[in-house]
Amino acid sequence: MKLINLSMLFLAGLFTYGCGLSTKTKGTQDDTCEIQAKKDVTPGKIYDIKSGMFTFENKGAKFTRITNAYFDDYGKKFALVVETKGELLGNYVNEQKVKLFTDSAVYAYTIGNKEGKKMKPSYVKRFNSRYGELTDEQKKSINFKELPDEKFLGKTCKVYSMSEEGVTLTVWVWKNIMIKSVSRFKGNTREEAVVSIKENPKIPEGMFDIPKDVKFKAISDYGKRVRPK
Repeated sequence: MKLINLSMLFLAGLFTYGCGLSTKTKGTQDDTCEIQAKKDVTPGKIYDIKSGMFTFENKGAKFTRITNAYFDDYGKKFALVVETKGELLGNYVNEQKVKLFTDSAVYAYTIGNKEGKKMKPSYVKRFNSRYGELTDEQKKSINFKELPDEKFLGKTCKVYSMSEEGVTLTVWVWKNIMIKSVSRFKGNTREEAVVSIKENPKIPEGMFDIPKDVKFKAISDYGKRVRPK
């Protein structure tokens, strides 16, 4: 079983469910993409800081998408707020989407709507990048390499590279959060990075609460498209 299908991650784009990143792309469409280690949720801690907030920006030709990610209790509480404005796929969009992650489900809804989706977290995505937990066999299968540490946004990051099926990916990881990545595939280059990150900030009250006035419809197998083979 392959741990990570890099080609699929690169082509599918990050956060088909609405996480934008600051993107510099040559020869590819404006979108975003995510990568994780096999162990999405590690008992005790997901991240190595108690709480945090990080922000991504994705600017297309006619739209801007800003994603704020909030977490507390070392990542056990996690929320995404995605604001999109402008023309997207031929339609004008001005909306805020929210995703709340729990151990048992992912709750997704658009602010102002009274219906949402409740999804089974079969492969929950929380920017969790525990590459240190990969086995030697897994590292070999994706040509995994540890590179010298580098600073990004003032944070000292672990830097890793890997390649599979023609895709080369380099990631910068701070406190088990992937905050930057550079992907190369068939002459295309994509750079993605957070634009700001705060450690132990004051998180808005009720950020992780599931709204009582939204009716959630259950949908299974959320995130299938980026599940390892």
